Amino acid sequence: MATPFVSGIQPTNLVGHVATESTRYFTGSVIRIRVSGTNTGNVSLTLNSTTSCLFDVAIVEDITGKEVYRYSNATVCAQVLTAITLTPNQTQTYETSWTHVGDTGLYYVR
Repeated sequence: MATPFVSGIQPTNLVGHVATESTRYFTGSVIRIRVSGTNTGNVSLTLNSTTSCLFDVAIVEDITGKEVYRYSNATVCAQVLTAITLTPNQTQTYETSWTHVGDTGLYYVR
């Protein structure tokens, strides 16, 4: 998946955050994942992407480092130029969910 960009450079005033509702889940639980980006600068930022998927997250096993889920692999991302503009201090939030069906253990969202 293409990483959004601002005029061909990585934005320095874009702060990302990933969160779930809890830190513990049972096998079979639906885990809601919230991804947000905040423009901490004093000018607007326009984020451009070559697909309709404007974010991506992965679930990774702690011990093996094996990726067990990736949003962009489970979603159809249209090949279309997409742009969003964040004004100063504006936050854009996206949500997805994953049903934990694997082994018991530690997993990380990245």
